Amino acid sequence: MKMIITRRLKDYDKWKHSKWSQGVVGQVQDIKQVLLDAVRYSSHGWDIATPGLVQLGFFLMESTPGKSSTSDGGVAQQVSGLGSEVLQMVFKFHCIAQQEVLSQLLNRIITGCNSPSVDSYFRLLHSIISSEPQVVLDSLHQVREAVSYLSLLPPAAATSLLWTLQPLVKISPSFRDSLLLVLRKSLFSRQPEARRSGLIGYLQLLRSEGVATSVQSNWQLCSSQAPMTSSSANEALCYEILGVLRRCLSQQDTVRVALYEGLSDIYQTSPQLEEPILTLLLSQFNHFYQHDKATSLPVQLANCVTVSHGEATRVEPLDHLIRSVQLCVTCSLHRSSSSDKVVESCVATAQARLDDVLVRMIRCELDDFEIDTAADYSITGSVGMKNVMRCFIVAGMYETLLEYAFVAGEKSMESCQNVLKIFRGYQLVVNILKEKGVIPAGLAGSKKGVSTKSQKGPHSMLSLKGLATMLQALISDELPAHQPGLGLLRESNALRSYLVSTALQAVHQFSDQTGDDHHQLATDAMTTLGRCFYKLMGGRVLAPQSGQNKKDKGKPLLVMSVEGLHRLMLIMCSRGVDQLCHFLSALDEVTRDSSQQQIIHHFIRHFQHYVNSAVAGEASVLGNKETQLLVNLIASLSAQLDPSQLLDQVHGWVKTICVEWNLENDVNLTKALLSLMFTTSSQLSPDLTLLRHLSEDVQYQLGDIEEDIQVAESKHFSVVTPRTSEGCVLSLIYQQTEQALEIVDWLIDHLKAEHSVHSLTAAAADLMIEETEDAIGQTCDRLCQIVRILHNMSRSADIPSKGRSQDLFKCLQKFYGVLEQLTKHHYILYCQCQQEISDNFRLLVEQVGTHLSQQVYAYITYKESIQIQAEPQQESRGKKKGKGTTKSGPGKASIKKDLRFIPELIYAIEQSEKELIKLGKKTKENLMGSFKKSTSRDFRIDGTTVSAILHGQEGDEDSVNGTGSPKTKKMKYSFASNSTTD
Repeated sequence: MKMIITRRLKDYDKWKHSKWSQGVVGQVQDIKQVLLDAVRYSSHGWDIATPGLVQLGFFLMESTPGKSSTSDGGVAQQVSGLGSEVLQMVFKFHCIAQQEVLSQLLNRIITGCNSPSVDSYFRLLHSIISSEPQVVLDSLHQVREAVSYLSLLPPAAATSLLWTLQPLVKISPSFRDSLLLVLRKSLFSRQPEARRSGLIGYLQLLRSEGVATSVQSNWQLCSSQAPMTSSSANEALCYEILGVLRRCLSQQDTVRVALYEGLSDIYQTSPQLEEPILTLLLSQFNHFYQHDKATSLPVQLANCVTVSHGEATRVEPLDHLIRSVQLCVTCSLHRSSSSDKVVESCVATAQARLDDVLVRMIRCELDDFEIDTAADYSITGSVGMKNVMRCFIVAGMYETLLEYAFVAGEKSMESCQNVLKIFRGYQLVVNILKEKGVIPAGLAGSKKGVSTKSQKGPHSMLSLKGLATMLQALISDELPAHQPGLGLLRESNALRSYLVSTALQAVHQFSDQTGDDHHQLATDAMTTLGRCFYKLMGGRVLAPQSGQNKKDKGKPLLVMSVEGLHRLMLIMCSRGVDQLCHFLSALDEVTRDSSQQQIIHHFIRHFQHYVNSAVAGEASVLGNKETQLLVNLIASLSAQLDPSQLLDQVHGWVKTICVEWNLENDVNLTKALLSLMFTTSSQLSPDLTLLRHLSEDVQYQLGDIEEDIQVAESKHFSVVTPRTSEGCVLSLIYQQTEQALEIVDWLIDHLKAEHSVHSLTAAAADLMIEETEDAIGQTCDRLCQIVRILHNMSRSADIPSKGRSQDLFKCLQKFYGVLEQLTKHHYILYCQCQQEISDNFRLLVEQVGTHLSQQVYAYITYKESIQIQAEPQQESRGKKKGKGTTKSGPGKASIKKDLRFIPELIYAIEQSEKELIKLGKKTKENLMGSFKKSTSRDFRIDGTTVSAILHGQEGDEDSVNGTGSPKTKKMKYSFASNSTTD
């Protein structure tokens, strides 16, 4: 059942994205709606089907594609979503299945927390709890049992589970008490991962709106002294949680990092908790703050890293602690002044501490931190690892203070000068780490140096909001009062490169899992970064700054801007067209009053202008890599357009580029443009003219398999060159041809199914014949177009080292399989309905016989001749090197791999011819008149061996006439394949 549903969803997806199939079959029933209707109707006396529906729903949810999955990811996601909808409806309409659904769902979350489907399970559980909380409360014992395994779950899974159960915490005090007990046990477990899970649970409880909104600022009040009203109960719970969290300050550094990050997030979303959180952080910071102002070093760095038993350990993540304090302070500075004097005093104290640390850090030299360029920085030894940890802490402090100086200084001249001084100190530390090989030297930006997905490292100390604020100010702030300071920062190319690369790192690490307030704040910051990327990209392409070294600085900034915007677009496209249009409207205010389709097309036109400039050579800073990313970005946006004049404009634009411009053999850019052209063409045009023209161009560029034949000149597309033909055009042609054959194969199956349904009565059969005649005619015309394409490809010379022939063999095998199915369908129609063979089918069979089958056999002979020619060359190379055995070169290995597909192809050809002969005998027509009789391919006489034997016999005759007697020679035969003789 799961396989059938998956196949029907794939078929529906093919029909939806194919203009030709929509013209042949007017409407296809959506299996998704059929299944959901069945679940809805099952509530009326279909209780016997309920267990099967539950099992089917979970089977469908297991289809969730993994993060590394690339094939059929969209369909697999649809299957998983359908399973989730089925289970939700079963839970809603069938009371007897609610216990079973909840039990299986919780079991799969606990036992399969590392599976790709676990996120889908969390979303389903959250939906069930939100829609039917009372039903879940009736099964609270199952939820308690699942929560008891919290300490055994990975932190990510524990976070998702606790977020999912938040609605139950707000409405069930008993469940909240049980959860607190489990969290306390986890927090004091021996396993660091369990401690992190417990800490995350406490932070989520503290962040919960129902807990935090009613808390007063009486920090000294004990929980036992609070009156047990609703407000005081929440207040007492907050005090209890904060008291437990204070004990985390004595645990591992990873636990404290999570604590500092969580407290700063809660501080920004819960104003009522300002004073207790800031007091807790300041008390910890005072243990490492150097109160003696005469000392140049502002912190006790020696107490942060220790060496024991030959292993370096980070005792205190001081950079994360200072970051948390500065986030709290800057958040309070931008809020309206508090009426609470205690809060104001705490903020003032923390701000004074940060100001003092900032001034003293600017005055410090590397020697003050005991950082020496000649020291050991090897990560294999304890001493080297200690030095590396110290450098990372100091670099993190510099990053934190850089953000604080900019945000708290409000873009004044003095604050911008402090930013540059802090950044210079940061660069000194990072350069040492790069010189010692701790950080890859090729990565620009932060010390963590992550600018691609393949290079993963710790997060930057800059917060998302602070990073977005700094980048936005450098790019788009035009207030006159800010220009002196910002102008000073804009002159630093290193600072701009650092901020852009850090922003790109943040975009790659952006998580799209939960929907809480903190996640919404991160989404808002990402929108600001997207606006910065958009403006920076436009400014760099259209008006590069004078006097700037474009080769060294302009291009990396542009690459990162395009890559960051492309990544954000992909994230928003995955959320749906509404979220995408909201994001696009935030990038450009001009589009706010437009429709969704117009907004998307506006940005497509904007990016098209950049691509046109790059292709025409007008924008020298826009290289091939950036242009390819822009084309991919246009393709992602075009997928959200409905078939209309807007999509037709995109198709006409990309077709014009492919026809008129030679891209200087850029394979990747050519592939991106041609893929976009085929994708838009399939939604707008029902024919395969573009694919046929492309195959003719490839044949002209590669030449004919027979060297003495001159191929007719064909230059429909200027992007097609010998190099691009070998690199990407061939694979695209085979891919598009196989997709066209799959759609035809689906249509034949659809016609068979329609015939089996309507053949119950004679009247229905007559009606079916009238409806399917046109569909069969269009199918035959479609296959005739594919015959011409395959004919051109089988006439094109092959490049042995590329191994493209196996793709051609697969397409040919698929074609003959489709032809066999179509012939069988004609045979059934003739036997049951006496339907005559159509002229379109006769024309198709004739073209297959004259244009394709004969050429296929010629191409097979051509491939085998290449193999025969390659063997002596390999042997001669081996003899020249003096080796006893010869190695197969890449060309020979590729040829042997291609030849493995020949027997299956020959079998497919013979099976299709067998069905044609069977149909011809039944209808008394000679359908095989255009076919040549197949030759036996069980063995072949090797011409080279025969020639050698004949020359040997001539030598023996000469020896008979002389002194010797002739020696007997045996004829040798070379077996080519094991295919069946016709």
